[in-house]
Amino acid sequence: MKRYFSPAIAIGVGLLVLFGYFFQNSSLNAVRTIFVQWAVLLSAAAVFVGVINLFLVHLNKVIHKSRDRVYSLFLLVALLLTLTFGFLYSPNDPVMVNIFNAVILPVETSLMAIMAITLIYAAIRLLRRRVDLM
Repeated sequence: MKRYFSPAIAIGVGLLVLFGYFFQNSSLNAVRTIFVQWAVLLSAAAVFVGVINLFLVHLNKVIHKSRDRVYSLFLLVALLLTLTFGFLYSPNDPVMVNIFNAVILPVETSLMAIMAITLIYAAIRLLRRRVDLM
């Protein structure tokens, strides 16, 4: 029973948010707004912890002179430059828009394509291995 509790809550919250977008009801919109704000806050905290972890892992590689320290140093410099530009300029500033369009957007697009191909490959392997759907 315990293992079904978390997915049931996630599915219930997801359905409430989805219904809040499709059906115009003031109380449903209020609940949807609260859940979306919580999701944004938790996502931001997870991204912050992830960036700190990424920074510390690569800083540790540079300090201990690991074999791949050149790549780690490049990542740290790029991270700090992007963070500095982000604090100096607003998100709508032409410098930040150019950085986003020239660097971040193509990298995200490439990673999304790799992820889609990997998921398709995993699905094909899963369907070959399993005879039934359940």
